[in-house]
Formats: sequence, structure tokens, C-alpha cells
Amino acid sequence: MTLLEVLVALSLVGAVAGLGFATAARWRDRESVETAAGRLLEAYRRTQSVARAWGRPAELLVTPDSLIIRAVWLGESTEVWRGPGPGRAGVGLAPNRHVAAFLPSGLATGASNVTHLLTRGAAHRRVVVSRIGRVRVGP
Repeated sequence: MTLLEVLVALSLVGAVAGLGFATAARWRDRESVETAAGRLLEAYRRTQSVARAWGRPAELLVTPDSLIIRAVWLGESTEVWRGPGPGRAGVGLAPNRHVAAFLPSGLATGASNVTHLLTRGAAHRRVVVSRIGRVRVGP
């Protein structure tokens, strides 16, 4: 093999490896965003279930670091569940902080919908919560 052939072979291997790393990074970003969206969806559903099961209002606090469910009774709140927020997986969250309150019937209270935007790299997902507590994940 000549030096020219070795250089061509190394450049081809480098190009293929570069494409593989970029694809793996995109896949990792997409997987992280999908997981964060699923956890957020689960947290909203769990909060509705807590409100119904306990027969008292419940609230979900969404921050980049954590998802916290609290049962509220007579002005005091009791933490029922805590999970990791999207930021722990490197996923960006907008808005950075949101509190959703649910009545004992499982319906949410509030004046308007909220849209959580989850992003990492080029991957993104929207988690839309209606003012009555319906949750859907969209592109």
C-alpha cells in the first residue's frame, strides 16, 4: 500500500465515523426529550390520580430539576411524590416553573392552557395541558 492509499482509507474511515457520531448524538437527544415528555405526562396523570384517590386538591410543581406532587388540605401541603425533572437529563424546559392544581374530581383549575417546550439539541417536544387537565404530547 502506498501512502496515498493509506491516507484515502483513513479519510474514508474518519468520514464514516463522523457521520456515525452525529447520528448517535441526534438519537440520544431525541431519546432524552421523549423520556422527559413521558415523565411529564406521567406526573400530570399521577397528580390527577392523587387528587381523586385522596379526595382533596393536589398540585404539581414542574421545575427543570424536579417534578413534585403535593396534596393540599386546610392550607397545608404534604409532599406525595417527587421525580427527576427534565433538566437532570440535559433537557431544556420552558416555562422554567409551573404549578398545576387539580380539584378532588381530577379536573385542573386555572385560567389558561400551558405548553411545556422540551428541547435538547435539535430534538423538541411540546406537552400541552388544557385548563381542565387534559394532557397531550405533540411535535
